[in-house]
Amino acid sequence: MAIPIIASGSDSDGSPVKEQPVVIDRYPDECPSCRRTMDLNRVDAKPFKRGNEWLEVYFRCANQKCLHFVLATYIVNLPLSHRSNAPCFTLVSIFPDSPQDRSFAPSIVETSPQFASIYNQAAAAEVYRLLDVAGPGFRKALEFLIKDYAISIHPNDADAIRKDQLMSVIKKHFTDTRMSIVFSRAAWLGNDETHYERRWIDHDLNHLKQLIDASVHFIEMEKLVAQLPEDMPDPEDLWSDGTGTLLEVVEFSRQNLVENLRI
Repeated sequence: MAIPIIASGSDSDGSPVKEQPVVIDRYPDECPSCRRTMDLNRVDAKPFKRGNEWLEVYFRCANQKCLHFVLATYIVNLPLSHRSNAPCFTLVSIFPDSPQDRSFAPSIVETSPQFASIYNQAAAAEVYRLLDVAGPGFRKALEFLIKDYAISIHPNDADAIRKDQLMSVIKKHFTDTRMSIVFSRAAWLGNDETHYERRWIDHDLNHLKQLIDASVHFIEMEKLVAQLPEDMPDPEDLWSDGTGTLLEVVEFSRQNLVENLRI
């Protein structure tokens, strides 16, 4: 989509220039303050920096309960500009980029009440570009998630799990190969976020977040499977006296009926 607008600003030497037509690829999708998806009222547009390679466009939210200002930053798209009669710009960021808490399944919140809070604090740090803070935060969230889950299935070992190293907890308490692979790799990348020297240089914060997502998925599935026998008991168990299958119970009842008829 191409949206023509009028921009005013200054030349590369700082001298003012007349209003000029430019083209932007899109408006921001939503107001970052109220998170409402709606049309934003454009207030002003000004090129800036190094020969007008960048464009700042000011908007104001149309939501009467919000009315906050939004600053959208665009960078010039040279290939499109060469084919157009006006400079073309692509949206790269908006400000303020307010963090939005992520919701987790009840089974995750019940298993590790602090995990969601720590995760969302780390995610907020990432939004604010505090990456050296976000990484250790995600690592801490991972540790709470895995240790709390280990405690939930091994309550007798709770004290030892709390004091033990994360990798030691994974090795001792998770024998499922796929789960231990995901947990251990997530821990490795998490450790990279807290250590002086990175070991996994080809992996970054996004890879760590992907493995945290995978860990959450595994735990959700395990909790779901563990709950199924209670939520959906086997019909045979409902009719059985605990000593045999439904067919055996029916056969036992038939034999008793036969014996009673003989009497």
